Amino acid sequence: MPSVIDPLEALRAACVQKGVIELLESEDGTPTEDINIAQYVRLNDKTLSLNSTTRFKHAGDENGVNLRQVIFCWLCKDLNVAEYISKCEENDIEDFPFLERADLIAYLEGSVNESQFIEPTGGETRRAKGRDEFSPALKRIYAAEKPLINHNTVLHGTKTIDFGYVRKEAQQMFLQKNSQQTNRQTVASPASSHGSGSRNRDPIILLSPSASAILNMSNIKDFLSNGRFEPPSASSDSNFLFINRTSPRLGRTVRFAFVDSTERFKPDYWDRVVAVFTTGQAWQFKSYKWSNPNDLFQKVKGFYVSYANDNAPAATKSWNIEKVSIDRTHRFRDREISEHIWDSIEKWMLAHGWARR
Repeated sequence: MPSVIDPLEALRAACVQKGVIELLESEDGTPTEDINIAQYVRLNDKTLSLNSTTRFKHAGDENGVNLRQVIFCWLCKDLNVAEYISKCEENDIEDFPFLERADLIAYLEGSVNESQFIEPTGGETRRAKGRDEFSPALKRIYAAEKPLINHNTVLHGTKTIDFGYVRKEAQQMFLQKNSQQTNRQTVASPASSHGSGSRNRDPIILLSPSASAILNMSNIKDFLSNGRFEPPSASSDSNFLFINRTSPRLGRTVRFAFVDSTERFKPDYWDRVVAVFTTGQAWQFKSYKWSNPNDLFQKVKGFYVSYANDNAPAATKSWNIEKVSIDRTHRFRDREISEHIWDSIEKWMLAHGWARR
């Protein structure tokens, strides 16, 4: 008799091995990126129904969740809580609570080998079941038993809380403190040493704050200054930085201000924005002067940067942006790509009168 395929273990093997995880419209059908259209998933050499029941169970629920919900959680693993919940609502898929989601992702990527939410396999039996069969002494021991906690779980509550306001408050305090020390190190006044007039201030480049951005505040300086790409980290010490660029096209050294938030922008700052890097998510532009992408990319130079062979979001096809690909593993083209980005920005600046500033 052939062994029954465990959907959760098949997915975990594909995740750990960085193997094939491909959504299919039918068991032998064409691939799709739409989780709502997909009915099957190819996991390495196995094809499983997305309606398959897994061993992962919500707290207090005796029924396992289906493979579709687990797959979608994994595909959204790089999104923050708010973005993940929003994606689930868009696709009418039940989201996992914070702690369950963290446990599931850790299990699938191989960081842990068990979870309190995953039913054991084979002949294993949960201690919570069958305790009536134990001796009175063992029952007393289990009655006093407390679940073990570690630094990853001790601070987790029972419901999802968005602590985004803490970041905003900390950011404001940081900027106020630095503005008292020097006007040259604040997003509120990234003025050039050439003068304080609006025609002489630093050009501004906006980065995407999305967790899926492969160029962010943690790695943009090394990439554009030294032509060396490093995978981005999840956080950075600041939401702004400066890069000095000796431009042969502009005929001088220009200091560019890079920021990933427009929260403290003044109206005249938009006259200095020369480029915007996007991940193809329209929510990035909600606070911009031009919130419509079609209007925005008529006013500034736009870039969509992704790993080679990754598919761009469908929405970007109608946007006036330049698509740039970075190889995941080979670094020999980093300098060439970096210079190409600078060249595109400087050409745009020349065409829009920055040579005279």
